[in-house]
This record gives sequence, structure tokens and C-alpha cells, in this order.
Amino acid sequence: MEQSVSLWRTCRPALWPAAVYSIGLSVWSFFSPNLTEVNLGVVLDSLVWEVPVFALAAWAGWLMAARGDKFIRAGLAGVLVFLVEHLIVHGATFILEAIIANVPDLLMALGGVVLSFLLFAPVYFIVGLCGAALARFVAGVRARAA
Repeated sequence: MEQSVSLWRTCRPALWPAAVYSIGLSVWSFFSPNLTEVNLGVVLDSLVWEVPVFALAAWAGWLMAARGDKFIRAGLAGVLVFLVEHLIVHGATFILEAIIANVPDLLMALGGVVLSFLLFAPVYFIVGLCGAALARFVAGVRARAA
């Protein structure tokens, strides 16, 4: 007999990295009120914003593998971290700025955020898989392949 699996129980380990990102972004916003105006240069800006999200997506895959879940769920855990980072944080920022500043053009930017999420979700899926593979081969965790 197949057990029913709730979405909460399935995604719970992957929510830790997403929560770490959200808390880190909140602390960064508190100390840097002009968050959208930070310009560190192309390379350093990519390192500051993307490398932590890649690391958290890999950690989410690691946690799913450590729990004994399938590799596909580990990949989806990486996409969940990207969903929180990209759609919820950045998308909500554009919506709030459009409402507060009364600039409807910012809602068009939300469409760009959704499109870039669809384009880069496979990359974060692969990063989640890499985290699961590291957990399996480095730490000896037994994740199910199928």
C-alpha cells in the first residue's frame, strides 16, 4: 500500500536553506537600506548574489539525500531555493515598488523575473542534484537513484 506524502513533509528539509537565504537577505537589507543600489562590479556582484544561492541549493539537495529521498526530489529542492530567492523575494520587491512608487512599468519587470525563473530553474535542479551526489559519494549517504 502506498503512503500518502504531504507537500510539507516532502519539502521540509529544503526549506532550511531557503530560510537561511531569507534571514540573510533581511539582515543585509537592515544594514544596507539602499539594497537595490549596491553596485560592486559585474564579477563581485555575481559572487555576492549568486554563489550563496548556489551553495544553498546544493545544501538543500544534500539535506534531501541525507534524508534518503530520491535524486529527483533533491533536484527539486534546489529549484525550491531558487523559487524563494527569485520569484518570492525579487518578484515581491518589484510588486511592492510598483505599488508604493506607483510605477506600473515595474510590473513588466515581474514578467522578466518569471521568465528568468523558467530559464534558470534547470540549472538549480542540476545544482540540487550535485548536492545530493556530494552527499552520496563524499559523506556516504544513501539516496535512492530511482
